[in-house]
Amino acid sequence: MSRILVVSIVIALQALYMGSIRAISSMSIDLGTEFMKVAVVLPGKPMEIALTPDSKRKTSTAIGFKNNERLFGSDAINLASKCPECVFQSVPSLLGKSIDHPAVRVFQERYPYHNLSYDATSGQLFFTRKDGMVFSVDELIAMLFEYAHDYAEAYAGSSIKTCVLTVPSYFGQAERRRLMHVSEIAGLNVLQLINDNSAVALNFGLLRFKSFNESPQYYVFFDVGSMSATATLAAYTYGKHRDGDVVGDFPMLRIVNVSHDSTFGTQVFIYRIRDQLLKKFCEAKKLDKDLVVKNHRAMSKLTLEASSVLTRLSANTEIFAQVENLFNGEDLKVKITRTEMEAFCSDLFDRVKQPLLDIMIDVPLESLQEVVLMGGGTRIPKIQSVLIELSQKSELHRGVNSDDAAALGAVYQAAFHTPGFRVTRFIIKDYNLYPIAVDFMRAPPLPGDKLDKDSKIDDQVNVSHVRQILFPRGAVFPQRRAIRFNRHISDLDFYVNYVDGYSTSFQGPNYNLSHITTKNVSMAVKRYPLAEPRGIKAHFIMDHNGILVLSGVSCLFHPIEKNEVSDNSTKEKSAFEKIGSTLSGLFGGGSSSSGNDKISPEQDTPVNTTNNSDVNPTGANSVNFTNNSAFSENQTRSHVDDNVSGEDQATVVVKSTVPFSEPIDSEVVYVDFPDLTSKQFTLSQSK
Repeated sequence: MSRILVVSIVIALQALYMGSIRAISSMSIDLGTEFMKVAVVLPGKPMEIALTPDSKRKTSTAIGFKNNERLFGSDAINLASKCPECVFQSVPSLLGKSIDHPAVRVFQERYPYHNLSYDATSGQLFFTRKDGMVFSVDELIAMLFEYAHDYAEAYAGSSIKTCVLTVPSYFGQAERRRLMHVSEIAGLNVLQLINDNSAVALNFGLLRFKSFNESPQYYVFFDVGSMSATATLAAYTYGKHRDGDVVGDFPMLRIVNVSHDSTFGTQVFIYRIRDQLLKKFCEAKKLDKDLVVKNHRAMSKLTLEASSVLTRLSANTEIFAQVENLFNGEDLKVKITRTEMEAFCSDLFDRVKQPLLDIMIDVPLESLQEVVLMGGGTRIPKIQSVLIELSQKSELHRGVNSDDAAALGAVYQAAFHTPGFRVTRFIIKDYNLYPIAVDFMRAPPLPGDKLDKDSKIDDQVNVSHVRQILFPRGAVFPQRRAIRFNRHISDLDFYVNYVDGYSTSFQGPNYNLSHITTKNVSMAVKRYPLAEPRGIKAHFIMDHNGILVLSGVSCLFHPIEKNEVSDNSTKEKSAFEKIGSTLSGLFGGGSSSSGNDKISPEQDTPVNTTNNSDVNPTGANSVNFTNNSAFSENQTRSHVDDNVSGEDQATVVVKSTVPFSEPIDSEVVYVDFPDLTSKQFTLSQSK
């Protein structure tokens, strides 16, 4: 073989190899209310922020429409000052919300010129433009993702199919599920949703994990973003840990506590400054304030200048606010000082304290290593002074790049989940912010049950509704848990809801998540007449996306130990009566078992139950789950021979008393927000 041919083959093989390597490139998107950051990870290169087409490290989330052309970033912001109705800003704050949600009302107050409506059937908010074009919130965010994906590929010079998305830690189930659907519309394969505070903490820990040991080191991450403020208490350790099936010495990040104010962010300062500028302008020019407010173009210009004022006052003690041709040919030019701004925003600075106070109840101040700043709002000097006073620290940690940290932490996870990259396994135990409960009706007593009036079970049997906490506030995830419904030997309806009283204003009026119905339980019971049905068990997982998933439902059985052969003398006793008499010994008043329904992470352990009569059974869209996974252990099962009928049927000898379970089907109806239909999905993609 000639040398030229060998060289050609080697080059061809290298090209094929490089082509396969390029296919494993991945990215992250840190989607905020006001700005969006994108990071990429490529073979042989360090993880880095992808620059926008105009060479910026972050881009606005504004989307503009002009002459049938979509505008993004600075082009959209520039258009907003000329035609506010043509630009959609702060759209991510509307994701997964209904029209009566507090965040939607705030949006309508700040952008009154947008025609916003809600379709209860699809669970979506829609913008209707003057030209008749209609866009849903999901579609607009999908456009942002598509734009981010395009410029990430252009920057990387490589095809990218997968990504990790950051989400605010206060996002609930509806917002997280909705974001997954949005990514599908944009054609992205999401490897993981990661909380933005956890992504920043991961990025922070990656540079320091060699200094960690088995003793927890505590850090506070304080974030003031565009729409919210979040305080996070994180603990770092290094030692022997289990991560799924892998056991070894790894660094681990555990989110100990999280507190947030979902209505406090830099935007509240911006609109407070805007109102102050409006007041000064109207007083100086002797104008009717209402006339200026009704001019959307003037108010858009004022808002843009107020944002600039807030940024400049973080670095300067006094500045001039200037807007040319603000209203009726009049210009705005006023002096504003930092002291003045702090005075008319004094009530806002008081709101900085509560999130930090909430999380510090778990750890004494002397155990706290540092307070780490993140988010653009923490650049405001007054916020920093409040944090120094509360934390009793001489200074705050400013080493984290507040613009890049979340995107870089997320892209590290993208590399971890992508074959071909070798990165240090950094275990993350995240924090469930909203307690989730299961509501159901207690099974009625079976025939033959003997209930003692003085027994504890007597009061609970008379209760129609029961609530059990499935994932309490502070539960780590990912995590599996199971709930056991004792006494139920027929199909069961139960509901998954947020726990009333723990949910904040962010969740709005809707506490209900899903309605679940089991199927064919009675058929499973009939298949095993020689086994005692012990109830139904539902298996849940809160996955690494923070999304609650019903992974399966099974019917529980326990074989009868005594060998019985059916004959004419025993035919008078029905199979149902046999089951009832057996259960009466298990759950009756004289039994040591209380018969309470149970919940557990891996095995059944009793928990307290509370009454609940506010179960909302309404729902719109459903998803069928067929449970093909085997939940049963190895055992010999006794069942009715289908080939033998009537009086010839006989009890088969039970060879084992090991309990077993039979997978059954179930139907999940999402009550909070229904999933998109295939027709809606196709229509959204076409836009």
